[in-house]
Amino acid sequence: MGAKLQPHLSYCVANLNHWVAELVSRPGMIDILQQIVEPTDSIHDIMQGKGIRGLVGPDGQPFIGKHVTGVHLCFALFMDFFNSEGNFIGGKHNSTGGVYLVILNLPIHLRYASENMFPVFTPGGREPTTDELNNLLRPFVDQLIGIYMDGITIYIQKDNKTLKVDVRGMVAIIIADTPAAKKIGGFASHAHRWFCHMCRLGREDIESSLGPAQWPRISSEDHDTLAKAWRDAPTTEIQDELFGIYGIRFSELHRIPYLKMTECIGAEPMHAIMQNTIQHHIRKTFGINAVQGDKFYDNEEEEVVNDREDQDYTILHEDSPELQRGSAIYNRPGIDTRSLDILSNMQVMTLETLCERNGVSTWQLPQHKGRPKRMEMVSALAAKVNMAQLKFQFLTDTLVDG
Repeated sequence: MGAKLQPHLSYCVANLNHWVAELVSRPGMIDILQQIVEPTDSIHDIMQGKGIRGLVGPDGQPFIGKHVTGVHLCFALFMDFFNSEGNFIGGKHNSTGGVYLVILNLPIHLRYASENMFPVFTPGGREPTTDELNNLLRPFVDQLIGIYMDGITIYIQKDNKTLKVDVRGMVAIIIADTPAAKKIGGFASHAHRWFCHMCRLGREDIESSLGPAQWPRISSEDHDTLAKAWRDAPTTEIQDELFGIYGIRFSELHRIPYLKMTECIGAEPMHAIMQNTIQHHIRKTFGINAVQGDKFYDNEEEEVVNDREDQDYTILHEDSPELQRGSAIYNRPGIDTRSLDILSNMQVMTLETLCERNGVSTWQLPQHKGRPKRMEMVSALAAKVNMAQLKFQFLTDTLVDG
């Protein structure tokens, strides 16, 4: 008799059906959820958009409309990661995140209230890899499929009568910043050759093709085919090869029958403009970073960690923000476990440069595909500053060099 399998980490996922039943049963909530926002010449709410109007239920009929007798919920799936220790450059760092369902049927003043959102939190400490995130999402996706295909039936008291209400739910859009969207959607990072999840414009063609109309689009059907080919590959080596060629891997969200991953994830400008372009001007051009010191808020600290599978395809420039961050971490008076965690998730080329600049030889370190292993370089850097006595087991059970 074989050994009994044991999970490395147990976690709890709230019951979506129970949460929806409690929400819909609140006094007056059914009337609010059944209100139809009619489209006008100018759109003031996402529920007026063509995307919502084009959603189709399992019966083949429009999911939203006056013909609906029960309650049909349109979900926005939101995902992000944050530093629960506070976003200070010189402070403690971790990466805690969550996936939330926002009910778009609710009016704006109720839509984003915490009691009206369904949360699925990821274990903290560091941002999960794509494979780890898939494991976390699996039971959640099962519930999303169930509430769409089968729905739930609840009984409520109204005007001294017992009403039977059929409820279904459907994910309409995924809201996330670029790193989180690519992770949850199974796309390659912005540093990969196939940096865009909507088209097949290669990184080498960016400067020569400035007309979006000429960018070759990838259809949802082709995308699903490539994602399932990655899922069904017999070995991780073949999966890595497929991902390197196509920049697509399987996400648990691909199991949702109606979700078109190339259409439901939008490009978000907030990080590009507010946290990169403007941040550069504030910190570098105006010198506010030097004035504020370690009390300057840094919302980009957790952007260090991209999928390690993408990092061999990254174009790293000298003194990039990641290299500057790595140098700052290495030159701190003391390197704690969290600092090593951040370094170990940096790109191979960044760590090679750090080793070279700090007199750490890498040629004798264990190699992977002709490059020194990430964990070995971090260990050598730690030893260089007399941190060899630090127990370096914080990632060995969860990270694999690739």
